[in-house]
Amino acid sequence: MNTRSQQQVDLKDLYDNWPYYVYNISAKSDPNQFNELSQLQDFTQEYEITQQGKINAAQRMRYVMFALTLACYVTFFLYMDLDGFFLPFTNWSLMLTTVSLWASI
Repeated sequence: MNTRSQQQVDLKDLYDNWPYYVYNISAKSDPNQFNELSQLQDFTQEYEITQQGKINAAQRMRYVMFALTLACYVTFFLYMDLDGFFLPFTNWSLMLTTVSLWASI
């Protein structure tokens, strides 16, 4: 038998350490500690670009994507009824994406 197929997944370890599996984060005890999340959540560079009066392309792209996401709602309500909107998983992910984009603007 294949030994890999016999290994069980440690769900407690997965629950406790999921950010280390998803993102590039080194251990806290590592002297060269690196955390990808701190870079992904840092908007200071975009803020400095805006303060200098330059075009912030990332922010403009967020506005474009937000408008395109809102177009999905318009097309849904043109062809479907409201009672079926909250049932499919894709609509829930659409709502989550819309809120995420709206929060980042």
